[in-house]
Amino acid sequence: MQISQILAAARNSLNGLTDGLWSDAELYISLYMVELRMSREARTIENTYDAQTVAGTAQYIKPTRAIEIVGVTYNGTPLNYMDYRQYYAMNVNASTSSGTPANYAFRDDAFFLYPTPDTAGDLQVFTYDEPDIPTANSVLETPSAYHDVLVDGLTARMCPKDLGHPLTVYWKAEFENGLERVVQFSKRRKRGNKYNVVKSEETLNTNQFGIT
Repeated sequence: MQISQILAAARNSLNGLTDGLWSDAELYISLYMVELRMSREARTIENTYDAQTVAGTAQYIKPTRAIEIVGVTYNGTPLNYMDYRQYYAMNVNASTSSGTPANYAFRDDAFFLYPTPDTAGDLQVFTYDEPDIPTANSVLETPSAYHDVLVDGLTARMCPKDLGHPLTVYWKAEFENGLERVVQFSKRRKRGNKYNVVKSEETLNTNQFGIT
């Protein structure tokens, strides 16, 4: 659906297609809030960022809109995720280690490559993002499979301005139920993509005896 269609569908749900109670500008913000919550809870917006590493630099800033980084490649080769404690321990024990990165770790809004790159290389970062604030000419980043839930969420957010609307509780429940379905679908999809990896000692870069 286009943004204008989502706004029209929400207005129709409240029998307010020609009602001037809600301006397009405020509905764009309300739609953004619905998308933001959905992206935060269900990880619905996937993105890929391309960058270049810098020789001798291990730390890189997480993309601004990224909620979660789910994968990193260096020159096309997937890197292994490691816990930041592992990264710190390995740097303590091999602080001058440099070469071709094989691992990455997170801390706050930064991620770290290990070993530290010894030359410039192509970096790809795969993320789940938060949305941009929509405008009249935007293309929604939320996949079309979830647009019906966006309509329900926008309708629910419109109800309080129409004081005492009899369907306020109904539309809120429709949105919450729809959002839960999106969350469950997203979890199944992530398992299919192998994003949910159970950590075991065999998959880590350190074990009880030290660094492997």
